[in-house]
Formats: sequence, structure tokens, C-alpha cells
Amino acid sequence: MPKLRDGSSLCTARSETARRQVIRPFVCSTFKDFHAERDFLQEKIFPQLNKICNERGTSFIPVDLRWNKSQSQQNSEHVLRLCLDSIGRCAPFFICLLGDRYGVHRAAESEVKDPATEEWLDKNFETAAACGYEWLLEEDNRYNSITELEIVQASFRKKYDYGYFYFRNPTHLEEKLQDIDPSQKESVLSVYKPEKSEYAARKLRELKQQTIDTELPVRHYTTLEELGDLLIKDWMAVIDLLYPPIDPHVFRSTESEVFREWSAHEAFAEARRQVFVRTPRIREMVEVLSLHAEVEQGIKRRSSMMVPSAVLGTFMTSLPGSEKETLPPVLVLAGESGCGKSTLVSHWLKLITASHPQLVTIPHFVGCDSGSTDVTNFMRRCTSELRLHYLDSDLDDSNDIKDLSDFTRVIEAFRAALTLGPSVIVLDGGDHLGHALDVPAFTVKEMQWLPSSVPVSCRVIITTTKSDMTYRALSQRKDVNCIDVPQLFDVRGKTDLLREYVGSNYNFLGSSRISKITSSSLAHLPLYYVALACELRVFGAHKNAEKLLESYVHASTLFDLWSLIFRRWTHEYGWLRPAVSRGPVPAIKAQVSRDRMNSGWVADVLRLFVLSREGLSEHEALSALMIMGYVRNYEVTKAHWEMLRLIAEHVLTEMPSGLLTFPHQSARGAIEIALLGNLTSPSQERPVSPLFKGSWERQKQQGHTVLTSLFSTQPSSGRTVDELPWQLNMGGNMEALCKTICEPRVFVRLLNSSSEKRRKIDLQSYWRVLKKANRKPEEVLYQMAIQSSERLHDESKEVTTREVGSASSKTNDSSAIDKLCRKANDDALSQLEIALVHYFAGKFLGENGHDQMAHTLLLNAYKMAYPVISVKDIYLMCDIQESLGNFYLKLSEPSKAAFWFNGAFKSAGEMARTSDLVEHEALIGRLLNYIALCQLPSHVPLPPEVHSRSRAPTRNGRVKTPNSGREREKTEEMGSENIGTILDEALRHMKIVQMFPGQSSVYSHMGLLAARQRRREDAESLFRKSLSMREQWYGSCHPLVAEIYDALASLSCSDAAESPDVATAEEMFRRALHMREDLLGQSHLLVANTLFKLGKLLQAKGTKDAIREAKLLFQRALDIRTSKQGVYHAETKTIRRALMSLETVDVGAKFSGKGSGKEKELLALEGVRSRPLTKASSRVDFRQASASQY
Repeated sequence: MPKLRDGSSLCTARSETARRQVIRPFVCSTFKDFHAERDFLQEKIFPQLNKICNERGTSFIPVDLRWNKSQSQQNSEHVLRLCLDSIGRCAPFFICLLGDRYGVHRAAESEVKDPATEEWLDKNFETAAACGYEWLLEEDNRYNSITELEIVQASFRKKYDYGYFYFRNPTHLEEKLQDIDPSQKESVLSVYKPEKSEYAARKLRELKQQTIDTELPVRHYTTLEELGDLLIKDWMAVIDLLYPPIDPHVFRSTESEVFREWSAHEAFAEARRQVFVRTPRIREMVEVLSLHAEVEQGIKRRSSMMVPSAVLGTFMTSLPGSEKETLPPVLVLAGESGCGKSTLVSHWLKLITASHPQLVTIPHFVGCDSGSTDVTNFMRRCTSELRLHYLDSDLDDSNDIKDLSDFTRVIEAFRAALTLGPSVIVLDGGDHLGHALDVPAFTVKEMQWLPSSVPVSCRVIITTTKSDMTYRALSQRKDVNCIDVPQLFDVRGKTDLLREYVGSNYNFLGSSRISKITSSSLAHLPLYYVALACELRVFGAHKNAEKLLESYVHASTLFDLWSLIFRRWTHEYGWLRPAVSRGPVPAIKAQVSRDRMNSGWVADVLRLFVLSREGLSEHEALSALMIMGYVRNYEVTKAHWEMLRLIAEHVLTEMPSGLLTFPHQSARGAIEIALLGNLTSPSQERPVSPLFKGSWERQKQQGHTVLTSLFSTQPSSGRTVDELPWQLNMGGNMEALCKTICEPRVFVRLLNSSSEKRRKIDLQSYWRVLKKANRKPEEVLYQMAIQSSERLHDESKEVTTREVGSASSKTNDSSAIDKLCRKANDDALSQLEIALVHYFAGKFLGENGHDQMAHTLLLNAYKMAYPVISVKDIYLMCDIQESLGNFYLKLSEPSKAAFWFNGAFKSAGEMARTSDLVEHEALIGRLLNYIALCQLPSHVPLPPEVHSRSRAPTRNGRVKTPNSGREREKTEEMGSENIGTILDEALRHMKIVQMFPGQSSVYSHMGLLAARQRRREDAESLFRKSLSMREQWYGSCHPLVAEIYDALASLSCSDAAESPDVATAEEMFRRALHMREDLLGQSHLLVANTLFKLGKLLQAKGTKDAIREAKLLFQRALDIRTSKQGVYHAETKTIRRALMSLETVDVGAKFSGKGSGKEKELLALEGVRSRPLTKASSRVDFRQASASQY
């Protein structure tokens, strides 16, 4: 899929599609008479809209400001400002409910005044006016209710595009009174009846009429159900307009890992683009980035006079060995933290993709989510996007988990992908890269994972700091050009930036304060204004504004500034939880300091955000605070939460999923140091260790305990699977971690989807951690699977005969995997669900080398699933049978493997309907390929004339004649025709779904078949085509690439070779051996295969050194075969005989001076040829080695 219909690249389409914002309407109404409506919407309607939004890749999270009556916040003078600020944050979404009450307002001349209400309103009006809402002091607004002022702000002063009004009909009260006890009528009337004021009634009528006259969308309802229907209809239209269903060609699902990744990166970039001030220096840097990116991209380079010649002279260099002046492929932007690099790159990316949508542009922002700091995730993401664009394929038939978890393989695939075609890759925040898999961070930052020479058509842009290792490593490369990011803002630019961030409060500052702010030692850093932005918005009504501002502008570092800001938040907005709750509930509180900064709910929740993996949603954060003891009168309500969100608007970024995370690493680091007392970011680098007793260790342990309690009580979901095991790991609770990842619902969800690569890597990571902690997770997992049979549901114990035709009634049932993942730990399981547990456990154990356990569980899975499988879940039977086939193929038992592959193929044919045609076609092609592989001969045959030249004695003393050979060949030729047909059909299916690596596998097997049929040229052509495809996909160093080199070397020495090239064959064998040893380990069976073949080749050379090395190779191969397959396996016996023949030759050589010439000749003939290699002898000696090829 190189380009879409509009000419855009898939990367551009994904970037635009993933650029989604949360739909967050502000809910406005009078409080007293709309509690029922608000509760109904919150419990019934909003969850439905949020579910639909989740399917569209975003969230529906209304702001409903309500607080506890017993708390003092409702008496605060900041209520009106909080409401108006929230309306601005929710723009352009607004929901207004109006009934028969006008709301709290100043009393008119004809009304009785309440001194307390008047005083509260005066304070709120003054506070809001001081914070930028001066229009509140206008005479027309002084006597308006709080509700009307909210409407004025959202609909009259700034008409929001998506504001809807719902007027409740007066007849609703009659219906309510009909269903209640007469004794309760008075209390109901007191809630809903209008205020006893003609002024309030008149103002309410005028407000409603003005709303209608302004042509705002107004709906009328009587019952809650009518309100729900109207609201769903209106907001579904909004959702459809803003975020229609996603094109499946762009993203197959919003639940997929690739969508979540793109969404995280785009949300990070959009947060940077919210405020952008153009200055001459920024325009210059944007032009430099464009000049760099347009090279070799099929774009006519634009000339611009905006870039000074001095800058261009520095930027333009010549690559070593290049005849023409060109730009290096890698551009490094180096500048101190907070200087605006990320904002610059984010803005430029939007410009370049808009002007050149055909470009293959892959942005990666380190810090946008937990996986972004792992360079292997960056490389896998680039590899996948480039493969999809240039090879039109993202399906991989390889079941090797090491393709994801092996650092070397990931690098090789990444380097191969960079050569596929032109691309623009952006890595923002190279200085924040962390450890990757088992590779430490300092090794990653040496940048050795980049190719030694990046292709010129691959334009790479990396941002970092000059003090980081990445800059030192990159600056020493010849294909890199480093540019120091200058100060992007002059005096005017700083003032404009301040105005953009502060908004309406800019007038409050005055020239003296503005001068003081822009004269700070940090004033050249845009992040400085980000930190000050929300603080300056509330300074207009702050009692100590001057003192706070003075401390802020004199902060010497960004860390000091963030620390001062966090201190104010905890002092002014937080409160302590009751002492009675501090015993049983873990307290995240400094053990060595009594500083108030470390206490209260604000400090607690900031710490929880830092200790979470992917951030927390509003609901999760409030639930965690309740776990800590903030309940009843100490509860943190949504109103209090909204106040924190407003002041932390630029500190916490809301992802489309609703999760809140830190967009700036400096803010996160300041919280870790100031609130956790940690200097090394342990929450991201290592788990809690009992060896360390520092205060931050205790705080971190307590925080992870709270989050573990939170996620352990939530229903099973992808979110729970991502967070809960990680929290247990980071908290150092190995026993609970082992138990959790072995729970069926967690384990199956971690392994279920082939596209969820991160979760599979997570499981491997947890597995390694448990092994290092001297746990035995394989035994726990095996016992869990075996004991799951005890949870068999009573009704499931009745096993019925499997009838596919009668199973059609089950087609509409939920998937068995979905049901299993929703089950609680103590819920009963159906027989099919137990089979699934056995299948996933067996498959995973097999991938990790526990073959005996895997074999038992896979067979159990088949026996349990076969009688009860339904049409909807028939693909599970295919998976089980395919896994058994792969298991036997791994053990070199092709006949048994063929039985299971044929069974899987039959099951696949029984699928009446399938929702994923691509997966089905890929499955058919893969199974046909496996079936053909099992039928292929294990070696390349010898021609009759070669047999006649080498009449080697058999064990019974008989010699095979050419006639017996011809009969065998005739039989094999008949089978070859069938194999060729199967392979052709497999290739057809794989081409339908563009299964690139699968096609390479088919070509490899076609090459083996051609060699069997003595079509050497065809065989070599097919092998080399497979090699080219595999090197494009996997890189130059991969086990499957080694397989082709092994096959080509075998082919050159087979009976089909006219003139064997011994030197080339030996070189390819050694290359295959080196790859297999490095990638598979010294004791792998494939290593034994290549050892034996190389030994036979060296033996045939006949030199003394070659014979000596051959003997060592045979011995190594024999040791591997014996340990893996036993002493009686056919391959083990073959190697033992070869080794014995060499030893016989050695014995003969010792007595070479004592025997007659005839005796010496007999000794030589009894061994395998010790004379120099010839055309004929090379074919004879290599036939046994070829037998071990596959």
C-alpha cells in the first residue's frame, strides 16, 4: 500500500487519523434541581457515548463539577473562576440543562437579600474578574446567576460549535408526583419548584428566549429517558462529524498496538503545537529542516532566501567519496533541555506532511509513553512502517519470539528496512532513551544500532542535548551534521510567547512584571513560560502574587522552578487524609522530612502519576486516592480534581484514551526528585530492591502497592494487563507477579493477539525477572494449566460428539477467548476455555524450551477442544493443530508434523465465515507451505552414474544398483509433482495477502524441490530469490538467512552441480555456521546440521588440517545430536559413523609405514575419501551431509 487514493502515504494518513482529541463537554445546570439528570447521564448515557468514542480512537469525558457539601470548597471564592476556566478548557463542547430555577444570583431590589450569599458572590465575582474575566463587573452581568454567566461565556460571548441546550418541560413535576408517597410531595416540590422571585422567573424566561433567538440548538424533554435519547442523538452526530469510523486500510482497529502508538505520538506533538510563536530564527530552522528532509525524496528542492548563507555554508557538507555536494543523511539538533526542540520539530512535521503528503514520514517522540524510551520499539515501529509502504506487507509467518526480543535481530531488520526506499525519520529526545530489552541505556546511547552508513535517501532527524552521550556518539560520525539550536526568541518573541500562554490575564501583569519575567535567567527557554503559564493565570487574585513571582523569576534551573510550583500546589490545594486511615492504608509520605510539600492529596496523586506506567485516568486517580483514605469528608471530588487539572494544564497531557501523563521530562523528573527523594529515576530504571532502605524506596514501594490494589480490583482488560504485572514487578513482589502472569485471563490476554508485540515482550521480560529471582514460572504455569480442569463447569462435563454442521447455531456466540479473558479467577470454565488455557500455556512453554511440558499441554488442548469446538471458534482448532505440527517439525519428525498440518488445513476448510479474510488466506497459505515442507525429501539425490563410481558398502554388505535407484527416483518424481502443486497454491494464497516473508519461505522450498529434480539452475535462482527477500525483511544476519546460505552451499556440492565450487561452498557454510551460533546458540540442532555438512566438505578436501578440523566439527555435531535427540536417533548414528570413519583413517595413517601398498589402499577405501576433492567425488561424499539439510 504505497499510497492511498488521495496520493498520501500511509504514514501521513495514520498521522492525521491518530490526531484525535478527547470530547469533553462542560455540563451546565442549576445544581439543586438537576441531581437526577446529572446522575442519569453520568451512569447511563455518558458511558454509552464513551464506548462509541473508544471505538473511534478517542474518549467522551464530560466535566461535571460537583463537590461534597461538608467540604469548604463550595464556600471558596474561586468557584465562579473555576467554572469559567473549565468552560474554556472544554471548548468547543457544551451541554446545558435548564428547568424552572434560575440559580444562585445577587438579589434584585425587589428581593430579600441573604448577607452570606451576597458576600460569597461578591468574592467570586471579584476573584474571577481579577483572573481575566473583567466583563463580569459590567452592570448587565452583576445580577446574573452563576448558571447564566456560564451560558454567556460558552454561547453568547464565544459561540461554541458544539453546544446543546436541553429544556425540561414543566409537566415533568406532575409525573414525578404521581409515583411518590403524599408525605414526600413537599420535599420534592422544594427541590423542583421555581424560586419565589419574579425577578428570577423573568430572567429565566429571557435567558431561554435569548437562547432560542440566537439559534442555538434547543431540545425539550420531560422524562430522563427522553433526555437520554436526545443527548445520544445529538452527540452521536458530533462524534460522526469529528471522528468518523477509521478506514480499515489505515488502521485495522483502534484497539491495535499500532494505533495506540501513533495516537500517543500525535497527542504528544499536538500538546507541543497548542502554543507556537513564529520568530525569524524559528522560520530559519524550519527551512533548514525542510532542506534536509527533501533530499532524495522525489521533491524538487525549494530555494529560499530566508536561510542566511552563513547557516547554509555550515549546513552544506560533502559526504566522503561523493562526487557532488550533498547533505548528510543524519541531522542532529542539539540544545539544552526546554529550549523548544520538540515544539519546533512538531510544528515542522505538521507543515511538511501537509505540503508533501506523499512523503514517508515516521515521527517518534521519546517520552510520549512508557515504551517510547526503548529504542527497540522505535526500530520495530520504523521497520513495520517501511515494510508496509515499500513491500506492501506487514504479515510475518515467523513464530520466533526472538525476532521481537533479540536486540541484534531487531537492529538487523531495522537496517534492512532503511534501505527499502526514501523516508524521513524523526527521533525527538534522544537524550531520554533508556535501556532496551537487556541492553543498558549507556550502550543504547552509543548509537551503534544505527547503520555504519545511513542511506542518503533515508533522512534522519535526531534531537538531543550536547551534554548527553548521544551527542558525543553522533558528532563523531561522518554521515551526521550537528546544528546547535540557537535562542529562538528575541525580546519581542518572549513577550508574544508570554501573551499566548497567559491569555486574558496578560493585562494583569503590567510592563514591570513582564520585564521581570522576560529578564529571568531562564527566559530564553520556552519551557519556562510553559511552567509559569497556569501560575500567572491565578496570580491576579492571589494574596502573595508578588512574592511568588519573585521566587519564580529567580529560579536558577527548571528543576527549582518546578519544585516551587509543586510546593504551592500542595500547600494551597491539598489536604491531609484522616489519621485513622494511615495505618492500614500505605502512606506515600516522606519518612525523613516533615515538609508539607510531601503531604496531602495533591502530592500523593502526583507521585502516583510518576509511579504509573502509562499514566492514570481521572477515574483511576480518584479511585487510588480513595484507596489511600481520602473518603467521606476528605474525598477529592470532581470539582477539586478540576481545579488541579486547570493549574496543571500544561504539566499533564490528556491522551485520546483519557490517560493523563507528563509531556515534559523535566516536570516528571522534578516530581521524582522533590516528592520521591530520588536522583536516578528508579521508577523507570529498576524495581524496588530490599537491599536499599532509602526513603524513596519506601515511598516507591508504597505507591506501587496502592496502584497494585487499584488495578487488581478492576475488570480484566488490556489496560489491566499492561499495568498490574508491571506494578508488581517494579514493587519487587515476585511471588504475586508469578501468580498474576500465570492467571488464565492475564496470560491469555498477553499472548492472544499476534499484533500485540509489546505485551509478548513484557511477558518474556517478566519471565526472565522471575528466573533471576530463583522462581520457577514454568512449573507454576504448567500446574495452573493442569489445575484449570478443576474449574470445569458442571454443564461442560457432558462431552458431545463434534458435528460441524449442527454447530452453526453457535456462530453468533462470543469468542471463547473473549469469554475467558472476562472470567474472574474463581469463575468456572467451559471445556473449550480450559483447552485454550492448555493451548496458550503449551505454546509458550514450547517457545521457551520446555518441550515435554509443551507436548503434554498441546495434546491435552486438542483432546479437550475437539469434541466441543464451534464454527465461530474453529480457528482455535487450527491454531492448536498448527502448533503441534510446528512442535514435531522442530523435533525433525516430518511425518507426525504432516499429520497435524493436514488436520489444521481440514479445520480451516470448515470455517463457514470469517471476519478476517486476510488472516484466513494467510493461514491457508502457511499450512500448505508446511504440508509441502513435510513431504520434501530430506536430501538431494545422486544420479546413477555417480553411484556406480562409489560403491560404498552398507551395513549388510549389499551394494545399491542403478536399477533400484531409478525405481526410487520414479516414485519420488511422482511425489514431486504433487509437492509442486501444493507449493504453487501456497504461493498464490500468500500473494493475495502480500505475505512477503511467507513467499520467501515458499521460494526456498521450491528451490529444494528443484534441486531434488536436478534442476540446479532453477534451484539456485529460487534460493537466491528467497535470500534476497529474506535479507530485505530480516536483514543480513538472521537464522532464516543462514538457512538459505546453508542450502546454497549444499546445492553447490550436490549431485546436480556440474563443477562444484568448493571455496564458495566452504565460505557459505562458515557464514551460515557463524550466524546460527550467534543467533541460535552453540547447542542448537541447526548448528549441528551445518557443523556436519562443513565437516564433510573439509573431509573431502583431504588435507591434513582439513581432516583435523572435520573431526572436531563431527564431534561437536555428535555431542549436540546426542544431547538433543539421543544416541539412537538416525541423525546421531549418521554423524557417529562419519566420525568413526575419520578415526579409522587416522589409525591407518599411524601404520602407514608398516603395511603393504594393498593394505594401505584398503585402509583408505574403508574411510571416507582422504584424497583431494574432484568433480565426481564431491558429489558422492556430500550426499550424507545433504540428508541433514532439512
